[in-house]
Order: sequence, then C-alpha cells, then structure tokens
Amino acid sequence: MRLFYASGSLIPSDRANSVHVMKMCQAFAKNGCDVTLFAKRGGCENPFDFYGVDSIFSYVFSPFKNGIFRLVDQAYQFLKLPKPDICYGRDPWLLAWMSLFCPVVLELHEVPSGLQGRVVKWLFLKNKTKLIVCISKSLLSDVLAFLGSSDEARFVVAHDGADIHENVTVGILKDVKPAVGYVGSLLPGKGAEVLVDLAARMPEISFHIVGGSRQQIDELRIREKGGDVHYHGHVSHGDLSQYISGFDVVVAPYQKDMSLRTGVNISRWISPLKLFEYMAAKKPIICSDLSVLREVMEHEKNCLLVAPDNLDEWQNAITRLVNDEALKVRLSDQALADLKEHYTWDKRAKNILGAVTKALM
Repeated sequence: MRLFYASGSLIPSDRANSVHVMKMCQAFAKNGCDVTLFAKRGGCENPFDFYGVDSIFSYVFSPFKNGIFRLVDQAYQFLKLPKPDICYGRDPWLLAWMSLFCPVVLELHEVPSGLQGRVVKWLFLKNKTKLIVCISKSLLSDVLAFLGSSDEARFVVAHDGADIHENVTVGILKDVKPAVGYVGSLLPGKGAEVLVDLAARMPEISFHIVGGSRQQIDELRIREKGGDVHYHGHVSHGDLSQYISGFDVVVAPYQKDMSLRTGVNISRWISPLKLFEYMAAKKPIICSDLSVLREVMEHEKNCLLVAPDNLDEWQNAITRLVNDEALKVRLSDQALADLKEHYTWDKRAKNILGAVTKALM
C-alpha cells in the first residue's frame, strides 16, 4: 500500500507531535507500506537520527512554516508524486486537498474547533474521510458528539505507543540516592511542578526533570524550597531511554486542567507518549488518577494511581515504591507486558491498517 502521511508538524523539533508522526511513519513502513511524509522543515539535523527511527520511508519537507504558502507548497509536491492508495494524517487542511484525489484517514488528538472544526465536519459529512482515528475512548465520545454522529463504524480508537527498548546504554545518571524521574513538557498542566514541591518534602530522594526550555526551567527553579532537583533540559527522543533507564521510579503527574495555547483543555482526551515510554523501559510508574488514563493504566496492576494535586499521596506512593522492591518489579513487569500486548507502535499501525483495509472495501 502506498501511503502519504499528511502532517503539520515541524520536523525535527522538540514537540511530542513530531515524535508521534515519525514513529507512526516508521511503523507503517515496517507493516509493508510505501510511506511518504509531508511535514514542515524544522532544524538541520538528520530527522531519522534525531528521533532514533529507521530510514525506511521518504519525506517531503516544506520550508514554509505556516499558512497558505505551506499548504500550496505541499499540494504542489503532492501532484508531482505518483498517486497513493491512501492519505493518512493529522492535518485536516492538507487532507482536505488530498481527498480530491484519493481516500483519506484522519487522526484526531483533540476535538477540533474554529475553521479546522469546519474542515473536519466537511470531511466527515461529505464522506471524504473513510476513517477517523481517535487516541482515546473519551476523545471518541466527544468527537461523535461534535460531529452529531452515532456511527462508530467509521471510527477506531488507537492509544499512543512506544518501541520496546533494546541495547540501552546506562550511565547518564550517577545518583547515590533513589532517583525519581519526569520526562516531558513543562507546559502548564503537565505537572512538573509537583516534583519541585515534593523535593522540599523528600530530601532523601533525587528528583530529575527531563524536558523544557531554559526559560521554563528558570521559572521552575523560582518555585524551589529546598531538596535535590536536577534539570536536564530538552533531550532528543533517540536519547531519552538512556535517562529513563537510570530512574528508580517514574512519574506522570498530569493535572485536571491541561490547556493548550489555544485555551482548549485536553485533560479529558490525552494518551501521553511518556506513559508508554515508561512502560517500555520497564520502570515502576506513579500516575495521576484521571479517567482517560485509566483506559490504559490500572491501579496496583501496572502502576500506582494518585490524586493529581495531592502531594501527600504522591509522597506516600514514592516512599512505598522505593522501599518495596517486589512491588516495583510486579508493577513494571506488568506494564511492559501490557505494552507488548497492546501498545507498541507496530501493533498500533497494524490495527489501524486493518481498519483502513476494511473501510476501503
């Protein structure tokens, strides 16, 4: 199957959406597709090396970052290439153009709004999109309501994923104390401030924050009231496993209010990459108890769930894991088993391609 992936992502960049796009292109290619990625050109680094993916698909990068110029450029590049069997992606604008020439599949990570919402409705109501992929059951419910539809046959739920870690080089961290780690964005609602507040309570623990810009890190430092906190800044996705492997416990302290720059609160819909990376690294996980995360995480089975804003619960969970090796092994073993069975990028791509093939019949 010849597949074009339509993305508005900047590649390479430090955005999680760019990691998702590159991993899915690799997974589609490993499942037998001839993949061409359409995206915006980011830095000058080799994108395959930057994300730690195999160079088994091609890409067309537009030099235009935003607006009509980027769309016109990508539309022109599309016309220069042989017609694909399917166009897949997260960019409704580019998919709307591609739908004039071939079937399209749209992946959603939030309920669309504004002009983008109108484009999505047009794609759906005019039957231009053969399938819509949602990253959580909660998102599917809200997207159905947004589209005024009850036709779940045109939808599939596919949580995010991760690759199984192999041949990981350990040695980035040299802690004597137990190390608790957080990997991800430092945007409001992601919960990195929880680690800073816990550090003041738990001087016997070393807390590590991987991610964020210099300005975001400086803002977190202002919040510090003591403790042992280490900031590692942004790390390319290809190197993340070397950090995660050095942590004794990993945390995902998502808050109930997780607003994007647009003001949209996405806490009902998320399927965070970091959770699956934690599972792949076979690390014991402490996670915020949000209903959408319970679609993947189960308390006392593959993680410990705690109230997002209750520092006492976070502290007790960390103390419990640090002092109970059997619990750490049980939770991390089950998390890895769940990932292997349901949430690798390869399985995600395979499930989506199966649904696409069925939709095209």
